[in-house]
Amino acid sequence: MSLVGLAIRTCLKRALLDVTFAEERVYDSLITPLDELAFEGTKPLIVVSVDDDERRAAKESPRRLDRYLDVVIEMTLAGGIEVVEGEARVLVPHTDAGLELTLDVMAWQVRHALKDPTNPWAELYRTFRGSVRGMVTRRGASTEKGVRFAARQIILTLDPLLDPERGRGAPPEPWDRLFAKMAADDELAAYAPVLAALLTGSTLPPWQALQAQLGQTRDVMAALGYDALPGAETEPPATRLTIDTPRGPLVEAAAPP
Repeated sequence: MSLVGLAIRTCLKRALLDVTFAEERVYDSLITPLDELAFEGTKPLIVVSVDDDERRAAKESPRRLDRYLDVVIEMTLAGGIEVVEGEARVLVPHTDAGLELTLDVMAWQVRHALKDPTNPWAELYRTFRGSVRGMVTRRGASTEKGVRFAARQIILTLDPLLDPERGRGAPPEPWDRLFAKMAADDELAAYAPVLAALLTGSTLPPWQALQAQLGQTRDVMAALGYDALPGAETEPPATRLTIDTPRGPLVEAAAPP
């Protein structure tokens, strides 16, 4: 999909670990159908994934494309659960009403977890999420092969953060925060330097970096006044700037990268 889709899935999974009835059974983009997962175990679980990623021409400006990214949070269970709050114990039975009740509570737990201001993964998720264009909740159920299970989907349609461009120095905010969190996570640590390398090390001069970011031709950039001076492309980039005056150098400073 995209790097921002990867970031959203990663943050979602970590933000939902051990804060719902699913406990640590939170998965990223499982291909296995929910009904087959239900056959393998009765405990609640959550699967997060990124689905459709669509760009549509904006009504007010056909040249601009608005983004519609669908993020799906799927919950399923195929058995009763025991809920423990303090000294209180409640057994939710494996009935139609019991399954639906459990999913109702899990949906609330998910929404509450993603709003948690004390969870750094939830904070990162909200940063990459951008604005929410809409939300749909769908229910599902089956009794295939004698196994009764229930499922619930929360589908969020987002206008997320723009995908990053490759730069010269350190990864930009908030990607630097994401990579730092990944580096401190045993499961994700190996991916952090690989992703960071994608966003650094560009050798393009500023005018070409802008051209790449806008996805325009050189003729268009030249018409806008963003182009190299004749002959400048063959010259090495300046590393120091000195202004000479009749009384000697007035300013001598390192040129910006």
